Amino acid sequence: MHNLENYSFEAATAEDLPEIVRMKLLMFAESGHADLLAENASEVILADYQRLYTVSLARHFVAKFGTTIVGCAGAFLKEDIPFRYFKTSRYGFIGDVYIDLANRGNGIASRLSADALAWLRSQDIGMVRLLASEAGRPIYSRLGFTSSDEMVLIDRAH
Repeated sequence: MHNLENYSFEAATAEDLPEIVRMKLLMFAESGHADLLAENASEVILADYQRLYTVSLARHFVAKFGTTIVGCAGAFLKEDIPFRYFKTSRYGFIGDVYIDLANRGNGIASRLSADALAWLRSQDIGMVRLLASEAGRPIYSRLGFTSSDEMVLIDRAH
């Protein structure tokens, strides 16, 4: 167990994206949703993230222990249905919050999520959405998030 002073926190670079994608795939596996991913998900995600970085629609933040990335959180600028019809059509999305097993419980997810939220606010974003695991709900509640009226149906037969 470490405390936050043992880690460095920084904005990710394009060179960090392969590790961020690896962590995203681990997150899907740990949440029991890896079966939903396409065979080439890793390559598609990496290409999408590279494009989003090029047009400044995404930024990730990483925690490092020494030179090793041990956690990440992503911030995305989105404008899709139905939100694109709102007076303020852009909104933020926080995703890819993942901390490797050996480094959990040290406040890293809270710190990285706060960094992602701060970046979204610096982009003049007033509404931020995310998908929260049970373990993540207390973190997001402390950051000011509230539960919404969204529901989901996942039919694995299709």
